[in-house]
Amino acid sequence: MSSQKVGSIKVPKFDKENYNLWKKKMILYLKAANPDYMEILNDGPHIPEMVDPDNERRTIPKPKSEWTVKENELVTLDDSLQLILIDAMDSDMCHQILVCESGKHMWDTIKLLMEGTEDVRENHLDMLTTQYEAFRSLPGEGVTSVYERLNRLLNEMSLHGKKYAQHEINRKFLLTLPSHLDNKAETVCERVDFKTMKPEKVYGRMKTHEMELDQKRIIYGNKSSDAKNAELLRTTAPVASKHEDLDITVEKAKSQTNVLFEAEVDDGNLTGDPSDYYTMEELKQMEDPTMANLAGMFSNMRFRRKKGFRGAGSSSRGQRSNSYSSSGYKTGMVDRNKFKCYNCAEVGHFASECRKPQ
Repeated sequence: MSSQKVGSIKVPKFDKENYNLWKKKMILYLKAANPDYMEILNDGPHIPEMVDPDNERRTIPKPKSEWTVKENELVTLDDSLQLILIDAMDSDMCHQILVCESGKHMWDTIKLLMEGTEDVRENHLDMLTTQYEAFRSLPGEGVTSVYERLNRLLNEMSLHGKKYAQHEINRKFLLTLPSHLDNKAETVCERVDFKTMKPEKVYGRMKTHEMELDQKRIIYGNKSSDAKNAELLRTTAPVASKHEDLDITVEKAKSQTNVLFEAEVDDGNLTGDPSDYYTMEELKQMEDPTMANLAGMFSNMRFRRKKGFRGAGSSSRGQRSNSYSSSGYKTGMVDRNKFKCYNCAEVGHFASECRKPQ
């Protein structure tokens, strides 16, 4: 048997797993085929009537021989409706409705088998309402997935006669989104047209915001630590790019002279002698605190000494001078007579070199 068509549209095939969707498609198909089908589904087949000759206050079925052409067409509509319903069913459901006497009888039987009795439908609606009230986003779930799940639940409730106002749906949707979207959700809630805004429009705004956040994570979130530190350095102090390896120039605020230093990321593979770099204590003792502040913010950054900043007698890279402070400590490449020890408060050495108890 070939499926009947309305134009190029075939009869929707029965889908037990998606009954509500099939039901909606079948109703739309019947309305498109002939609006009188819906009257038959609601009131039963058309029966031509006439006034009872013995009692003018009542009507009786008209003899078939007296049917008009129009009445004959209306009667045969029920046969067409039964054929459409049978054509839509699978073999199992066909056996359930074959004994039915009219299209309405078939339709009601299908509804009873799939939806249950009125008590069953009420219990089902109560379950759907509970699911709606407890609806939440799942861990790691995006805006689209939340909206689709909520929309399916609302559609199923609508088929059972339960509907919510647009602003209630909008608020429910925004309240169930992941917490990282709270700021945008509050902004949407505060719009003057929020109560009249369609749910799909609210979804569109939140989806756009989520895509913007994802784009930012792609641009900034996947950067290496070197690139992040370089970007933070550029926004923390008045610096200018000097070299791809994060060589930068810092301008002193108090004087007009430039202090050149090279900032490098300490990934465990720094070249050169450790003495080529400033210690944290040396940076803190400097007159300009800029370098110390940067070193405190980025613990994996090391700052190379200025060229020529070496003590007398230095013969090769990395060698320290043999000068000593008045207290007997080596001065190395820095005049320690200007610095105070954080451990004993004496001048001439650092806390790491202090010989007194910590």
